Amino acid sequence: MTQGGNVANPVQAPAAQAPEAQPPAQEVASAATAPVSNPGGYYVQIASQPTAESAQASWQTLSNRYSSVIGGRGVDIQRADIPGKGVFHRVRIPAGGRDEANALCSRYKAAGGSCFVSR
Repeated sequence: MTQGGNVANPVQAPAAQAPEAQPPAQEVASAATAPVSNPGGYYVQIASQPTAESAQASWQTLSNRYSSVIGGRGVDIQRADIPGKGVFHRVRIPAGGRDEANALCSRYKAAGGSCFVSR
């Protein structure tokens, strides 16, 4: 209300609420780097690249090309420091137990891909 140009009983605007604290960037894991559950511990390695970006690109290409074999499966891109050769990023598909991993790798090879089983 105003009285002669003066505001009577002014209503105070609510104080702006501070945004909720965000976790530090290093605590936020992306889908590409988040660990994939693999109770059996065996993997089918389908590529190895010098950068994480090229490993992710390989995964996209290969998962599309061989979708009938590996489509819908997760991926584990693992950094490996290889003495005398440098850093590589392994593109691995979690495959459970040894028998399952061998069968998956065999199907992948039959479709035209290249792979090997690792732990």
